[in-house]
Amino acid sequence: MKLLVASTAFVGGALFAFEIGATPVIALLPFAVAAALGALLLASLRRSPLTALVVLAFILGVARVAMTESAPLTSYASPRIQQVEGVVLSDAEALGSFARFRLGVERIQPGGGEWTDAEETLLVTARPPVEIARSRKAPYFRYGDRLLIEGRINEPPDLDEFDYAAYLLRQGIAEVLDARSVTFIGEGESSAFYRSLYEFRRRLAASIAIVVPEPQAALGQATLLGLRRNIPSELTEAFRRTGTAHLLAISGLHVGILLSISLATSAAILGRKHHLHLIAPLVVIWLYGLLAGMSPSATRACIMGSVYLASLAFGRQRGSLAPIGCAAALMAAVSPSVLYSISFQLSFAAIAGIAAFSDVFGESLRSFIERRAGWRLGLRSPIAAVMDMLGVSLAATIATLPLIAFHFERVSTLGIPASMLTLPALPFLIVGSAGTAFMGLVSLPLATPLGWLAWGAGAYVSSVVTLLAGLPGASVEFGGPPTLTIVAYYGLLLLAYGGWVMFPSAVRGFLRRVTDKGGSAVSPRTASDSPRTGSRARGAAKWLLVPAAFAASLAWSQALERDDRLHVTFFDVGQGDAVFIETPHGRQVVVDGGADALALTRLLGERMPFYDRHIDIVAATHPHGDHIGGLTQVLERYDVSTVLERRVEHESGAYEAWMWAVDTEKSEGAQVIEASAGQVITLDNDVRIEVLGPPRELLRGTESDVDNASLVLRLVYGEVSVLLTGDIFAAAERGILASGAAPDSDVLKVPHHGSDSSSAAEFLDAVSPAAAVISVGEGNRFGHPDADVVERLREFVGEGGLYITSEQGTVEFVTDGERLWAWTER
Repeated sequence: MKLLVASTAFVGGALFAFEIGATPVIALLPFAVAAALGALLLASLRRSPLTALVVLAFILGVARVAMTESAPLTSYASPRIQQVEGVVLSDAEALGSFARFRLGVERIQPGGGEWTDAEETLLVTARPPVEIARSRKAPYFRYGDRLLIEGRINEPPDLDEFDYAAYLLRQGIAEVLDARSVTFIGEGESSAFYRSLYEFRRRLAASIAIVVPEPQAALGQATLLGLRRNIPSELTEAFRRTGTAHLLAISGLHVGILLSISLATSAAILGRKHHLHLIAPLVVIWLYGLLAGMSPSATRACIMGSVYLASLAFGRQRGSLAPIGCAAALMAAVSPSVLYSISFQLSFAAIAGIAAFSDVFGESLRSFIERRAGWRLGLRSPIAAVMDMLGVSLAATIATLPLIAFHFERVSTLGIPASMLTLPALPFLIVGSAGTAFMGLVSLPLATPLGWLAWGAGAYVSSVVTLLAGLPGASVEFGGPPTLTIVAYYGLLLLAYGGWVMFPSAVRGFLRRVTDKGGSAVSPRTASDSPRTGSRARGAAKWLLVPAAFAASLAWSQALERDDRLHVTFFDVGQGDAVFIETPHGRQVVVDGGADALALTRLLGERMPFYDRHIDIVAATHPHGDHIGGLTQVLERYDVSTVLERRVEHESGAYEAWMWAVDTEKSEGAQVIEASAGQVITLDNDVRIEVLGPPRELLRGTESDVDNASLVLRLVYGEVSVLLTGDIFAAAERGILASGAAPDSDVLKVPHHGSDSSSAAEFLDAVSPAAAVISVGEGNRFGHPDADVVERLREFVGEGGLYITSEQGTVEFVTDGERLWAWTER
């Protein structure tokens, strides 16, 4: 307890110094000497030196901050275009067709000036150059790449609810760079260890993405690897509203959960003699830290977890909070600024809460179930495990609650129930994702069952969080609790912890009386505690019903999903096109994929059964990024039988990545069809795709002809047809009509996002649509759709027959070959 008090005093001194500003170290020296002499004097008089040691620790905390030298970062921000040369210092983050990474700048050339040496870290957002896109998968840039970048250096943008500049500054980043062009110079620089680690993590993340659909794959990558970039923004907001955002960031909570699981498993296998059961948990948490990229938050959590294991090895489980507090004080001594890191605060609070209260909470919950419900046959161990996990959840939630309220200026009224409902599923998500990731490196079929486990846990967590986030009053925003309130809160927790350490029997008795109050108790010593062999067998057999029921539900869901109708879905992917087709017999086709691969894979994950990772045809109408940007990931994540395309002369990073992915698919056995007018592709016996364009005379390679060279596909089922037109201009429309093709269709995907370059009156008259869809992004810089085109379309389809994705979201048409129904997201 004395160690904990001294550690708290040191941290308190450091925080005090940060608040009052710089203090000369020499001015603190007399006070430190006096406190040290006082401690020695009290010890010689056989009195407790605790008070003097607390004062000394406080002064040392103040002195450590006073010795910190904070050199100001050089500012290179300028409205002029500049060139910089440097090395990539992080794993790149994919942002649609862009990537974001940290660049260690070594040289800089202001616009038109001389090259000068520099030493700064910039946060760079850039498109990949062609030479990288044709040979690497997204996000293209790698740790250790040497790049020459041209662009504009700016200060970080202001965000309404988040101090982004302060967040970056804590990472040593003062400015951001929006790249106009990137030149690849070389690779393989910086640490070989981190290059290998990041490459291994990319392979693990790819295994999860191939086997598990979105957004569950993103949750698995976040909780296992610390990669949160793929989580949809609306799901992230749902986690924030329910007070469960800490589940997404690898911290002390995750390390604590792994410690609980690995400790129990290791103790059951090895026993507790000689503390051999502590070795496996130590290996597990540091392996987990490696998988998380050894980020500062993960490393700190692993250190505190190791300290907790050390306290168990020395037989001081109830006193484990003291060494954890000491470890935190040592981290602050090495780098005082860590005290203002949100991840450090949450990691420490979670680990400390778990170490201090998880046992007493778990025991109380087990006692409550034991006394109220009794033990059912064969269920004692599972119930005990669930109660222990709920104890961990409750302890971590209570310990981090004021910090979350302070930093995010909101408190969730459902934080504790949401955490208690979702946290028991987190181990299954982590373990399932880990099994999928590692097994996927060996065999994807063997990884599939583990992927289903990860999907089930992720689907449960996301469903619960989304449901609770939609309830009125789920989150209350305010200015954050006062600092004094937070200090008082943690002071009460420390008093409670002290009572538990000094009077454990009294605390257990009190909690037992609380859980017993209000109802009759059932003796824990019942026949079910020592069941007969037959009873155990029957209890085990009951648990086998769970996977059997799961398998049966898969069969039924597959049967019920078949409705003998054609589904054509126009996804809302912003400024771009993406169409998903599912035939009555289950054949699946994707035509174009928008610009954002993450958005497309998430939408496909929501539409397709979680166990279905096969797509029959992927078609690219033309090489512009807003049509093929998302398709590359589809080829990488799904088993694609056929690729339908027509290659034209066009140079861009997105098109190079697409062609490289197609060539890879071809080498692995996929069929690649070069589309041409007049082709007919049969999907089902009564469903076909007719290729109407492009006209051959428009395949000349100019930029406008890239649009005019779009594949024009007519999907036909019975008496109903859908016309998909890509980005053709009026010239291609005239060419199709001149070729004698019959474009008459019930549904028209409006050409070129409703631009005034297309949708001529004679073309619309020939198509004669009953409904039309404009796939367009809200507030796009092109001004799509054109007002005259919209008015022209409404003359053909009426007010209710025109659907615009920026207004109505995803649009789905369903037909039985005779009748046609429409559904919109909004």
